[in-house]
Amino acid sequence: MTALTISTDIPTNINTLEKLAAWVGLALERCNPSTKILESPNSEPQRVAEAVLIRADDATHRMIIRVSIPINDGYAENSLVKFWQNALEINSTALPTAYKAN
Repeated sequence: MTALTISTDIPTNINTLEKLAAWVGLALERCNPSTKILESPNSEPQRVAEAVLIRADDATHRMIIRVSIPINDGYAENSLVKFWQNALEINSTALPTAYKAN
């Protein structure tokens, strides 16, 4: 798992869910640049984390984030914790220092 200390690792200028989502998408892609998983039997393996920039039809730039997070097999029986607590680690890569600063 990429360990995270909320009070010191998430930059303090992240103050919206949108900024947090972008930060998480970019950080997971950076920590897992070549990790792939087979999502269906007749397909090519897909990267577990991708964050790409596109230009939308209205001429704005958009970030598209795709993340495949493993979930604890016993999640359905574990009603005492929030669903996101069932997320499992992808790997143990350390969060790069650049992601910890404003």
